[in-house]
Amino acid sequence: MLVIPGARTEVVNSERSRIYSIRSPVVSRSSRYRALLNLRAIDEIIERERPDIIESGDPYQVGWKAVSVGRSLRIPVVGFYHSHFPEAYLRGPARFLFAAAQKYVRKL
Repeated sequence: MLVIPGARTEVVNSERSRIYSIRSPVVSRSSRYRALLNLRAIDEIIERERPDIIESGDPYQVGWKAVSVGRSLRIPVVGFYHSHFPEAYLRGPARFLFAAAQKYVRKL
C-alpha cells in the first residue's frame, strides 16, 4: 500500500498493491510538488489497511500523523526524509535555530 498526494482522490489497485492518491494542493509548480494536508484520510487508510509497518518520508505533519496512528494501532513506524533538513532551511541569520531544528528531527 502506498499513500501519495495527487491531483484527485482515488485508489488504484493492482495484483499485489494498492496506491491511494489523496487530493492535495500544488505547492511548487516548477517541481509539481503537492502538500498532503488531509490527515484524516491518512488516518482512515491506515486504520482500514492495518499494515505491518508504516514508513513515512515526511518530517512535517504526515510524519507526526504516522507516529500517532502507529502508536495507537501498535504498528511500528520508520521515518526518513530526502532533504538535508534542517541544513537546507537554516542558513545565514537563521543559523541560530539549527540546534532546535536538530532536536525537532530527533524527537520526530
